[in-house]
Amino acid sequence: SLASTSDHECGGLTLGLERPEDKGTAAYLWYPDVVLAAKHSTEFLAAQYVKYVAGAPAASDAFSYMKNTIITQGLGITDVSDAEVQRAVDLGPSNSGLPLTIWLSNLMNWRAHLGWSTTGHSGVDVNLYTYIASKWTQRRPVTDRIGQLAGNFENTKLGVFTADLLGLDLQTITNKLNNGSYSWSQSHQDLKPFTTGLDKYHGGVAHVIPTILSRRSALDNSPEEVGRLIKRDGMHRNVRQEL
Repeated sequence: SLASTSDHECGGLTLGLERPEDKGTAAYLWYPDVVLAAKHSTEFLAAQYVKYVAGAPAASDAFSYMKNTIITQGLGITDVSDAEVQRAVDLGPSNSGLPLTIWLSNLMNWRAHLGWSTTGHSGVDVNLYTYIASKWTQRRPVTDRIGQLAGNFENTKLGVFTADLLGLDLQTITNKLNNGSYSWSQSHQDLKPFTTGLDKYHGGVAHVIPTILSRRSALDNSPEEVGRLIKRDGMHRNVRQEL
């Protein structure tokens, strides 16, 4: 048998993001055409810009390259504002282009109504897939065992299930691998609680709030505008069906 899963989910994707600029008016839609217009990933484009500025171009040339080559041609965004371009230029090659990668992604996400809870790992459940070779599918003990993996459970259950299926004594194996020394997998009474070694929150860290461009905050969110968005969403449904 074969089991396949992931150690975590990334990003925490939301479709139909209700943005602060929308002033509480939820249109319940997203625009896939924004994503489909991109010719390259934001990682590719950020690396391309980092390579370009390594040649020390003039400030005006760097701005023009970012706007025309990276954003307009690369991402397919034709309504980018000068403020958005300038922020991308300011981020530039810092930290090997990672901040620029994230900002370019934000330009697309905001327009497509896509939301992300984090740029790292999330707590969203991941899928678990199992496969049994055809010659074993008629053997009841095997299918019963695999059936135990159905439903929702803590990730540690998969390890316990595997050890039980293979007849492994994890504590004995752990002691052997650690040469009898203490490890985080053991719980000896003469050791301090393991949580004392964990990091804790320390005050003083700045809370950076992304800048909301004045052009965005001035958007018209009247009932007529919401109706237009909903009508546009219907048009995109037709586009998706054709694709």
